[in-house]
Amino acid sequence: MRTLCQLLLFISILKSQAQSSKVIGIHSRYGQIYQHSKEFEKYQYGTLNVQGIELTYHICTNGSKRWQREWKLPEWGVSLHYNDLGNPALLGFALGSTIYVQKFIWEKSQHAFSYKFAPGLVWISMTHEKNPKNVFVSTHLNFIMETNLLYHYKITPLMRLNIGGFITHYSNGAIQLPNYGFNMFGCMAGIAHTIRNPSQSSVVAFFDEKIAKIWNFDINLAHAIKSPGNQDPRRFYVGVLSGYANKRLNYKSGLTLGTDVFYHTSIHAQIGKSTPVNPWRVGIQCGHELYVSKVSLLTQIGTYIYRPILVDKPIYWRAGIKCYLSDHYFVGLSLRAHYGQADIIEWGTGIRL
Repeated sequence: MRTLCQLLLFISILKSQAQSSKVIGIHSRYGQIYQHSKEFEKYQYGTLNVQGIELTYHICTNGSKRWQREWKLPEWGVSLHYNDLGNPALLGFALGSTIYVQKFIWEKSQHAFSYKFAPGLVWISMTHEKNPKNVFVSTHLNFIMETNLLYHYKITPLMRLNIGGFITHYSNGAIQLPNYGFNMFGCMAGIAHTIRNPSQSSVVAFFDEKIAKIWNFDINLAHAIKSPGNQDPRRFYVGVLSGYANKRLNYKSGLTLGTDVFYHTSIHAQIGKSTPVNPWRVGIQCGHELYVSKVSLLTQIGTYIYRPILVDKPIYWRAGIKCYLSDHYFVGLSLRAHYGQADIIEWGTGIRL
C-alpha cells in the first residue's frame, strides 16, 4: 500500500509539472485577393484589398507526449477571424474558424520565428446566387486552408509582439459552381499574452523507442458530391477507391505510391450530354504523409492512365487530413484538384494493413 501511495504521489507531481501555458492573441490583417483566373477580367473587380481581425487561443505543449518531443514542443489552438472581402456590396464578408499547429523554427533570446498550418471552415455572407457577379463562391459555408510565417519579439516574459505574412484559401471544393475560390495574401501584426506560465520544474527524461521503418498498405474509400457547372443545378455522386503502399521513413514522415479508381457520374453533364457516358477513370499517384500524433497530413500528385472521356486536366493532386482511430483504421477529408482548379472534397474511411 505504501508503494502504491508513493507511485500515485509521483504521478501527481509529474502531472503538476506538465501544466501547459495558455496564450491568447489578437492580430490585425491586411492583404489582397489574388484574381487568378481570366474569368475575373470581365467583371472588372479592380483591386480587392482585404482587412480583418483574428483572435487566437492556443496551448504550448510541454513534451509529455512523444509527438510533442519529436516536433520540438509545438503550439496548437483555435482561431476566429473576420475579413471584409474588398468589395462588401459585391462579395460580402467572411467569418472563419480554424484549428492550427504552430511550430517555432528559430528562437534566440527575445526573438523567434514560427510557421502555422490551419484548416477550418468559413461562412461568407454573399454568394453567386445572391449576386451573379460573384463567381468566387456559390455557397455560404466553405473550407479554409491557411498558413503564415511570423516573427515574434518578446516584450515581457508574458507578452510578445507578432509580425508576419499569411496566405489564405477559401473554397467549397466544387460542391456548387461557380467556385473559383478566394486566394488571399497579406501581412498581419498583433500581440499575444500568456495567461498561465509554463512550469519551470525540472524536465523528466524520456527514452523513446525507434520507429519501425516498415511498409504498410492503405485502402481508402471516399465519397463526394460534384456540381457540373454551366448553370446546371444538379449534384452528382463521385466515388474514389484508393490503394497505396506507405513506406515509413521516421516518426514524422512516410512516402506513398499507389493507384486511384474513380467513379465520376457527372462527366456527361460536364460535356453537355443528356445520356450517361463511361464514368470510370484510373490514376496512379505518389505522395508524402506527415504525422502529428494521431493525425497526419497527406499530399499526393497523380496522373490518369485510363480516361476515356477527356474532361479536366490529366494531372491531379490531393491534400488532406487523416485521423487514425487505431493502428489499423482511419477517417479522412481531402481536397482533390486539377492544377489550380478544385474538383471535389473527398470524405473517406480506410484501413491500414
